[in-house]
Amino acid sequence: MEMKQANTGRGIVFTGSHEDGLRTVVVHAPSLDQGASMSRTVANLTARLADFAGVVGVADSQYKASARADHLKAASVNVLSKAFTEAQGDGRKEGQQIAAARAVAMSVDPATPATAHIRQRALARWDACETVGDKGSLIDGLSTEGLAALIETDAYRDVPAEMQKQITEKYMLKRHIERTGLQSDWPLQPDHLDPLRTGPNVDAAMAAARKAVNTLNTRADTVANVSDTLRATVDLVALCTDLPRDQAYNLLVSGNAAT
Repeated sequence: MEMKQANTGRGIVFTGSHEDGLRTVVVHAPSLDQGASMSRTVANLTARLADFAGVVGVADSQYKASARADHLKAASVNVLSKAFTEAQGDGRKEGQQIAAARAVAMSVDPATPATAHIRQRALARWDACETVGDKGSLIDGLSTEGLAALIETDAYRDVPAEMQKQITEKYMLKRHIERTGLQSDWPLQPDHLDPLRTGPNVDAAMAAARKAVNTLNTRADTVANVSDTLRATVDLVALCTDLPRDQAYNLLVSGNAAT
């Protein structure tokens, strides 16, 4: 049994290899900026994985396979369990917060007499498009209400995933500006060409909204990466302890493989 670690530009990679030459597990612990969501718990899990790598090396040199597995079961609990469950708890909490934020960002208010015809017209134009390319061209010109029509009816789901993402992100941007009143925070400034210039700076408001959406997307990517790390950690413990994956998971979260 061997466990190595290597620093990469995206974090630390731990590789566990069984002496049978057939089984290998790779755990990627992402590198997060200080202050980023989950940075503390991920850094702690990474440190404990490094500690566990040392324990694996010592156990491999001192024990035969069956005794080594028993030793590493105890080490999994003593070295990894707390960091694993903390990362799991923080990841679930962060995921719930992101889901709630996305639900707000993607919510569609009921149509009003003033907006119903806008949504109806947008749907009619969407349905009249003959190709996916035509629909892609239409997206750029749709207002918030036009995009809302596609989302509330799920009409946008009949295009490829990348175009669906384009529609939902464009809607979130426009809705964020309207919901938060961002345009009032970014007024146009007077200058020598127009000393009395007034009105909203739409580009600046859009940039601020995009920053907020990008931050939400980055948080979601972090949660997905941490989920991959936790799954791989379960696989690593299963490899080192000769346990099935479900029992390795139970060992990490409860200290008892049979739970």
